[in-house]
Amino acid sequence: MWVGNTAITRPREAEGDEVQVRRAQTARNPGLVVIFPRAVEEAATVFEVADAKSIGRSIEAGIQLADATVSRRHASVSPAPGGFLVSDLGSSHGTRVDGNAVGASPRHLGYDSLLSVGETLLLACRDVAQHRGPLRRFSAEFLGLRRDIWAGPGLGATLELASRAASLKEPVLILGETGSGKEAVARLLHALRPKPGPFVAINVAAVPDQLFESELFGHVRGAFTGAIHAKDGAFVEANGGVLFLDEVADLDPDLQVKLLRALDQLRVRPVGARNEIAVDLRVITATSRDIVGMCEDGRFRADLYYRLSGAVLKTPPLRERKDEIMALASLALARSAPQLRLGIRAAEALGLGHWSGNVRDLEHAIAQAALAALSRNGHEVQVGDLPEQLQKPPRVDEPITPERLREVMSSVGGNALQAAKRLGVSRATLYVWFRRHDLSPRDLREK
Repeated sequence: MWVGNTAITRPREAEGDEVQVRRAQTARNPGLVVIFPRAVEEAATVFEVADAKSIGRSIEAGIQLADATVSRRHASVSPAPGGFLVSDLGSSHGTRVDGNAVGASPRHLGYDSLLSVGETLLLACRDVAQHRGPLRRFSAEFLGLRRDIWAGPGLGATLELASRAASLKEPVLILGETGSGKEAVARLLHALRPKPGPFVAINVAAVPDQLFESELFGHVRGAFTGAIHAKDGAFVEANGGVLFLDEVADLDPDLQVKLLRALDQLRVRPVGARNEIAVDLRVITATSRDIVGMCEDGRFRADLYYRLSGAVLKTPPLRERKDEIMALASLALARSAPQLRLGIRAAEALGLGHWSGNVRDLEHAIAQAALAALSRNGHEVQVGDLPEQLQKPPRVDEPITPERLREVMSSVGGNALQAAKRLGVSRATLYVWFRRHDLSPRDLREK
């Protein structure tokens, strides 16, 4: 399906770890973006790197940084396949790539990797033009959420597609990991509808199977033991608006048939009732599971999947949105302990985190770190205050070739987690290697 000039593809065409909005594999405006320190509402400082440049505090530096801990001639950076080559120029406070010190030899800085010079953290990007300007803010009041949503280019692209699709009538399926912002996308689709109406959200995984029909379709008085009063189900409550069914892939196969019938006919029969009720609403669903794979092995009905996926959006995981990590960490720290500030090594460690729980995971880590910093009467969050799993950067020293990556991925059937175990590294390190060689997981799965 097309929205504007952008294709929204089905998961079968954009499955796994490849982002939903296809990005060009060739770098357009490669360069570096300052992501720390940076005020949340501040426009990003970006530097294009089309040729070799020096980094330093000197006015003669090609990339001049106003950071007292940066040497006058601190480092140099030059374009290279899949990113840049970085050399330290004898700096006082050192240069680091993804948490690993740059020694006498140049080190490769892949796209989406972190470069630390002094107390400044820079993100290597294929296209710095995407990062010009501040993060986009979507107000909590507008979306009906507890907190504002801050979006960089990654999540912003999905939200932009959602805004274009808001006026359509087709169902929308949102794919993404737990905590990656699926409900925010659903609420934006609702908030931008041409006509006002209710927003009703149901987490399918939290509804017991025996109560599913009652929760979604309602029941009449006396329909079953405990049905003292009649109740409207979610379909009726959402009439004229949006029904959001989260974690829809967790639905029992027998109940999938009943949901499909309701979606096809837009009519529901409350439990114990004789007559059906017609409804007019838009259905938005979401899942963190591989719903296409579930269709292929028979755990999810293919006809229901196609009924739900009139348009498909994908929320990228937080680990792919490093500029947002810094903003969200600063906001979370301001809520937990406004008297503290974030130290550079802690910021670097946060940027390198895997964040399997995404935003919730990050906020939990910041709360723990703030408590640890306050307990030692510190004034800033240091790397030692973070949860233990964040304190060691992924090692990227081991030489790895594209051929070796293809070989290992092929041997494990394209499973990135198993490939990382086979190579004896973390999944985060494996993805650093993918970026280093300008490869995508999907390329390696196919080969």
